[in-house]
Amino acid sequence: MTSDAAPQSLQDYISPSVWKTHSYAISNSNPKSLMRPGKASPMQTAFTQLRLIDAALPFSSATSVLDIACGPGTVYKCLFDLSPSLSVPASCALLATDISAPMIAHITARQSDPLPGDEGTWSRINAWVADATDLSIVSDGSQSHVISQMGIFLIPDSDAALREVKRVMRKDGNAVFSMSSVAETTWNSDVMGVIEEMWPERRMPRVNAKWRDVDSFRGELERNGFSKVEIHEVKMAMGFDDERELVEGLWKALPFMKSLTEGMTEEDMSRTKDVMVERVKERFPEKELPGKALVAVAFL
Repeated sequence: MTSDAAPQSLQDYISPSVWKTHSYAISNSNPKSLMRPGKASPMQTAFTQLRLIDAALPFSSATSVLDIACGPGTVYKCLFDLSPSLSVPASCALLATDISAPMIAHITARQSDPLPGDEGTWSRINAWVADATDLSIVSDGSQSHVISQMGIFLIPDSDAALREVKRVMRKDGNAVFSMSSVAETTWNSDVMGVIEEMWPERRMPRVNAKWRDVDSFRGELERNGFSKVEIHEVKMAMGFDDERELVEGLWKALPFMKSLTEGMTEEDMSRTKDVMVERVKERFPEKELPGKALVAVAFL
């Protein structure tokens, strides 16, 4: 059986209700963490993103930082890890929002059970559950640094989210915005793409083309009123120890998998996973899946 239907965009494929309960970890001690010592992670692109932001408008001048679609606190974890070479003033507010309550719970749990040194880092974060298209909790013109790491590009109404970004940014020229997107991922195309190869009627959702191409990405931000837009291509990767654990982890972690595999029998899923495991062994013997992110830095 074949399908001539065009693949649906990832933004439209995943319902808001899925994002409201989506969660993953970044703790070094968590076996399900997406940022584990010694292993490459797509989340590590946040380090590059923060350095690019700092080059455009130093964090040393920040008055308030807002992380939109913050997840479990990836951006702030990386910011704290980069200190003291890259750090914000003690007076700077650190804000974080995400539509997922479980994501925000990662941050508040760290604050409830702090580690030594957290008083100058995690304890400073004010985190709320909020939709990126309605950030009324954040005041107009209040933010010097607005960041979205792998977030806004997944929102169906990205224009509304970008309007909110513009609204909360300072209007005195001392404000910068940065967002990143996924341009290429072998864990989707080569590994999870096995589903579409075996079951052609089950079309893998794709990231919208406007967020995968440098010129289109720049044009999208300029159309939404941003200027001095720079788009940077950044290599990323996903490291792993065991092929079976990788496949099982992706199957559970990727938010589109429940819809994509709906109606499959346990036997179908087991057979599909077996093919994925062999695919990984064959194509990625170095135990690392490559990919590419795009990072934008822009001003009003």
